[in-house]
Amino acid sequence: MKKMVALVVVAMSFLTVATAQTKVTFQIDMSEVEGKFKAPEIHGNINDWAGPIKTEHIGDGIYEAKVKIKNKKPGDKIYWGARYWKINKNVLEDIPKECGGSSQSKPRPGIYRTSVVPEPKEIYRWKWSGCRVDM
Repeated sequence: MKKMVALVVVAMSFLTVATAQTKVTFQIDMSEVEGKFKAPEIHGNINDWAGPIKTEHIGDGIYEAKVKIKNKKPGDKIYWGARYWKINKNVLEDIPKECGGSSQSKPRPGIYRTSVVPEPKEIYRWKWSGCRVDM
């Protein structure tokens, strides 16, 4: 009986690890983007490529999304980028290589950044088509 209980406890601990989530707050500084545009969306493996993650304007040109990243922990590699719509045109980020832009991105290089999952409750803020901003 003790072995059975021990097996159940071990199995449940593996299940908890396998379904772990890391909550991350992403913020995009759009203050230098000119003209009218729709709120940017975030795309990438942070949600298993399941489609756009909507952002909300929180003031001063900053847009925010709170994301639960499944099956990844702080330090794991992630790929993601943002885009917005301006006058019926899909505008993709052009991320410099020194800011994590990937030269292997499809449909074109530089639209996804490579980084790691930040620590829980850490805010990941970056300038549109630029680097991470220290807060």
